[in-house]
Amino acid sequence: MKKTVLFEDLVAQKIDNRGKTPPIIDSGYPLLEVNAISKNSIYPDSTKARKFVAQETWDNWFRQHLEEGDILFTTVGTIAESAIVPKNPGYAVAQNILGFRFDKKEIEPFYALYLMRSKWFIDQIAGRTVETVQKSIKWADMRGIKITLPPISEQQKITEIARGIDEMIELNRRMNETLEKIGQTLFKHYFINNPEAEKWERGILSDIIALNPRESIPKNFPVRYLEMKNVPEVGMSVKATEIRNFTAGMKYRNGDTLLARITPCLENGKTAFVDFLDQDEAGFGSTEYIVMRPKQVELTEYIYFLARSSVFRAFAIQSMVGTSGRQRVQNDSVAAYEVAIPDVDLLAKFHQKMQKAFAQIRNNARQIQTLTILRDTLLPHLISGKIKV
Repeated sequence: MKKTVLFEDLVAQKIDNRGKTPPIIDSGYPLLEVNAISKNSIYPDSTKARKFVAQETWDNWFRQHLEEGDILFTTVGTIAESAIVPKNPGYAVAQNILGFRFDKKEIEPFYALYLMRSKWFIDQIAGRTVETVQKSIKWADMRGIKITLPPISEQQKITEIARGIDEMIELNRRMNETLEKIGQTLFKHYFINNPEAEKWERGILSDIIALNPRESIPKNFPVRYLEMKNVPEVGMSVKATEIRNFTAGMKYRNGDTLLARITPCLENGKTAFVDFLDQDEAGFGSTEYIVMRPKQVELTEYIYFLARSSVFRAFAIQSMVGTSGRQRVQNDSVAAYEVAIPDVDLLAKFHQKMQKAFAQIRNNARQIQTLTILRDTLLPHLISGKIKV
């Protein structure tokens, strides 16, 4: 039989280190921020950490440390994103993130995660959100949310189904991250650390790419519009919104590389390779990113990994101009970026290897897309009891 309880009565312990700023060092224990928590993964992504704390800080500064099964919840800016803490996390949270350790006799941790990711719960949060300079939600405003829970045995059955799907999504996502890292390693081997590169012809980036190409689109063609917030930090742009009769913005198509233009996104490495999984040919996007289109097909993957490289991103950040709050990478600076024009045969070899890797990434992305739709279709019905387990 279902029962209704207050959200605060389910929380056995609240992990709250907000309001304090720990001393930061260059390496050590990762300090997670909001960008490390996303609905794209059930676990936090500690590789996105840009801040670290020392052992002494870890031992003495934090009020509480995270444990397996804790739920992390973002409270400022991008609010209501959640993730579950795995075994031996080895990272901490401070500002703008709350951790919840639930009473496992009342609610199964993964069930809590799925509940907090449900549209119903997010709507509850939206109704309690404070909107000033940034959106925010306080613990005091969450405490009174009324939660209807099935018996723990039913929660576990629901969790088993949803978690099985999520683990398959996670496996595909990790495979794509590995393929991306292999590509970065090969790129450095062929084009950065290659002693033969000194013999290559020197040029500028506009010699090998078309920058922000503009093309006409037939009337009523169902183009895709991509906002900067939907460009992944790693991977392909596949979450654009379909819009008809859209005629402004940057034109992009399969094989293009999208480079973040504004400071926060560029610092986080936001760069995407365009490859629509449904074979759509074109789309438009906001002016918050630059479209880089290779002039030869053999340059396709080279341009992507060049844009992803730390050297190029450092250059792009240094070339920014504008007001302090809205500095932007300038087209002219990118066009004039000096490059060694790679050897034709080496480019062809790299292109051939990366085509296979990108094909696998594409297949994995399709599986992720299918599994995500399946999970998001099933979960509301499982949680509501419309589908019995």
